[in-house]
Amino acid sequence: MEADMNTPPKFSVKGNIAYAETSEGWNITASDVDALKAYIQDRLEGPFAFIEIRPPGVSIDPMVYEYANQILPQVVAFALVGESPLTFQTFEVEAAFISDMEFSIFKSLDEAEAWAKDILAKEGS
Repeated sequence: MEADMNTPPKFSVKGNIAYAETSEGWNITASDVDALKAYIQDRLEGPFAFIEIRPPGVSIDPMVYEYANQILPQVVAFALVGESPLTFQTFEVEAAFISDMEFSIFKSLDEAEAWAKDILAKEGS
């Protein structure tokens, strides 16, 4: 199956959790953070959790995390959902660039949602 590197992330919101589903082969950049901010602008208020569903083969400029912290300060938790061992290895590197929020990686969306809801409850959201 050929990677679809031209399909931008798909965003959605459920409660006080924002979701992004990236496509295989996508390179996550600051433009994607801008798109997320525009998408959630009228959909979320106050602190929220962000869950990214990432297939294998997605790359990210780690500096995106610093930019995201600046323009999305209301994100209190970041969960990455992936099944590939490479995704888990990459996240270990990415974690060095994540600050000002709780973060973790999960193999299932259900686990990530339960974790995010727990963090939000602790935050009083």
